[in-house]
Amino acid sequence: LKYETYIDKHFPFDQYNPGQKEAISFAVQNILSGKKHILMELKKAKIEMKEVVILTNGTIFPDAEYLSLLRSLPVKIQVSIDGIGETFEKMRYPAKFPAVVRNLNSFLHAGFPVGITFTLSALNTDGLFDFLDWFILWYKDCSSLYLNIVFDPAPLSILSLSDKGKVEF
Repeated sequence: LKYETYIDKHFPFDQYNPGQKEAISFAVQNILSGKKHILMELKKAKIEMKEVVILTNGTIFPDAEYLSLLRSLPVKIQVSIDGIGETFEKMRYPAKFPAVVRNLNSFLHAGFPVGITFTLSALNTDGLFDFLDWFILWYKDCSSLYLNIVFDPAPLSILSLSDKGKVEF
């Protein structure tokens, strides 16, 4: 299924009563890459939302028109950062760490609540403590830090680490 089809099928915005006051939390991946219509549908549905979480890889910072749309909703930006420097660039190729940090800072300076998501896998366990030091030094005031752990597929699982690797970790 295309992502848009999934959203349209499972979140039929036109069926909501515009007078509803239910608070919902809605997370959408990759909205910043140009899928404005999803946010426009949320706004058009006139549902009172507590939070719209946008999970992004942080490689794109929106233009002024799109920032205006984001500001019209209770948006929180959640940036996936799975390491710092080379570790990040290995995990998120072809993204560049300095560009993502610049965009992260731009979201903060634009007044958005910003959180960071770190996904731990067998590929980046050696960079976890460097990431945490970086986070504490620069971003401890972010609105959230999510730590995910990969257990599947098996080759990426932290359970696949050797006994020596587990002890060092």
